Amino acid sequence: MGHIDTFVQRHGSILVGVTTHSSFTRDVDGHFSRIPTYFHVLPQVTNAAQPFNLDIVSENLDSQVDHFTARGSGYQLEAVHHLVICITPYRPLVGSTYIPTPKFLVNKKCIVNIKNEDLQCFLWAVLSALHEPERNKEFVSQYKKYEHELNVQRLTFSMETKKISKFEDQNPTISVNVLYFERDTKDFTVEYKSPHFTRKHQVNLLLLDEENSSKRHYVRITSLSKLVAHKTKSHVPNHVCISCLHLFTSKTALDNHTPYCSRYDQQQIR
Repeated sequence: MGHIDTFVQRHGSILVGVTTHSSFTRDVDGHFSRIPTYFHVLPQVTNAAQPFNLDIVSENLDSQVDHFTARGSGYQLEAVHHLVICITPYRPLVGSTYIPTPKFLVNKKCIVNIKNEDLQCFLWAVLSALHEPERNKEFVSQYKKYEHELNVQRLTFSMETKKISKFEDQNPTISVNVLYFERDTKDFTVEYKSPHFTRKHQVNLLLLDEENSSKRHYVRITSLSKLVAHKTKSHVPNHVCISCLHLFTSKTALDNHTPYCSRYDQQQIR
């Protein structure tokens, strides 16, 4: 348990899984046999707020052993030879509470970062695109009166990127794309690309994280071209492909390129 606590302190949030190497034996009419077995316990999300639960591991292993012996094989557990704890850093792709905008992004002047104290940063970021005020864009109070416009039934917050498609299903005029900001490389990756590129409201979000923490936070991108402008020396306003983040100097060039990226995305999904 000491090793787990050390990794939590180092990474903030981790996944802890358990694998065992055991042996089972049986003796049927004087014929003795022994077989090796391997059992796995799915990883637990572990952090300062969610301590590692050893009881869950014990119950899960007991259940797997009972299931194995109940199949009528006649084998009985002889010994557990190895118990391996697998620990990996965990970056959950959800948005939670407020995180200040990194200086690298502030200078680009293309981010609306709402200072929420709840877990609904995704909701406020989307509403900031639908109802952008002239001033005080970072205040939650600017958007609360529009909260009822969004259908979030059966959705939970913090919002996982894998659940955004469900949000789009329930809000058929809105499409959402999500990029993730890599602090070390100052680069961006596409975490979610909406298939609904012809909808009335196209919302582009950026997912920030906090170093050595499990906190994540959605902010709204007001200009994709400004966001990725450091990739080119051109001072001409650029058009950006949301699939590959490649920049084009004209909308015509982007329109000619988009079908190729779309076909590639569909092949990846299949």
